[in-house]
Amino acid sequence: MNIIFICLSTDNTNFIVNDTLDRIFYLKNNDNIKSIQVISLKENGIIHKNDIKIFGLNNKYKSRVIKFFKLYNILFSLLKANRVDYLYLYMSPTIAILVYPFKLLFNFKIASWFGHTKYNFITKLSLKYFTDIWFNAIKSFAPFQTKNIYFVGQGVRKDIFYPNYQYEKKFDFITVGRISPIKQLLETVRYIDLYSKNFNRKITLL
Repeated sequence: MNIIFICLSTDNTNFIVNDTLDRIFYLKNNDNIKSIQVISLKENGIIHKNDIKIFGLNNKYKSRVIKFFKLYNILFSLLKANRVDYLYLYMSPTIAILVYPFKLLFNFKIASWFGHTKYNFITKLSLKYFTDIWFNAIKSFAPFQTKNIYFVGQGVRKDIFYPNYQYEKKFDFITVGRISPIKQLLETVRYIDLYSKNFNRKITLL
């Protein structure tokens, strides 16, 4: 399977999309994926991160028109060079409308990962009529639902980790999540440290 991955940015300091590179590397290392090409909407030029080549659409004039033509130029070059099975849009669902002519011409599918509490008309239109598969984590991030939506959860397997109230309590604070700035783990450690000093509790990091 060959994929073109379109995202807002691969900058891991960005609060909203700082897990983008993790997603790209996960897909790259998947045995079912032969190749992955990356297009970044907010970065400039050609960027190399490890062995991933990223095409940035931003320009010094901040012109949306120039960015639009750069998208079409890069996308056409990538589609012409290799067979592409999926165009994967991460947190940028409205791009599906712009690239739909390429979908009709090159016969690939559009998959989109998007979850938010608010959706404007264009976003709804894009996800409902221009996207083949819409991935979302939980229903609270999808105030409207379509036939093509798939809820994939938030990464915790409930068949392994499930509430069990018949045990002796060993911890006062437990946090589950990837090690990422958006999870604010450093703040969590600071609060636990403050709590332990005030209430004579022991800190355990798992």
